Amino acid sequence: MTTEAKWFAALFIGVMWTAVSVVAWPRLALHLRLRASGEVTEGEVVTVDARDHNRATYRYTVGSNVYANSEVASHRRVGAKVRVFYCADDPSVSMLREPSASLIPDVLGLVILYALIAVAAIFMASRSRRGAPK
Repeated sequence: MTTEAKWFAALFIGVMWTAVSVVAWPRLALHLRLRASGEVTEGEVVTVDARDHNRATYRYTVGSNVYANSEVASHRRVGAKVRVFYCADDPSVSMLREPSASLIPDVLGLVILYALIAVAAIFMASRSRRGAPK
């Protein structure tokens, strides 16, 4: 592998890992925050937008305050009762999936994505060494 190909692979990995991290880490931070100070309440699905990745908007009450949030790729229907996991420090932070159970698949998916980015970079760099089209 040429020096140029090694630099390209390193740059590609760095840029792609950064892009993935910017998107994924806030979600992982939410999981950790809810695991540390999470509470559970009952809520209700108020809308489902099939045109927006089946986004379900749900409403829930903590104390005397009403909050709303949404979840994509939802299988829920309007009017369905849902368990809402929210942050005791900031009840506007919430999710419908149980934070402990959903953390492992999210982390595993992130690790697999990082590995695929590295494999793609190494593959592209090795092809440039053989003079294959870029």
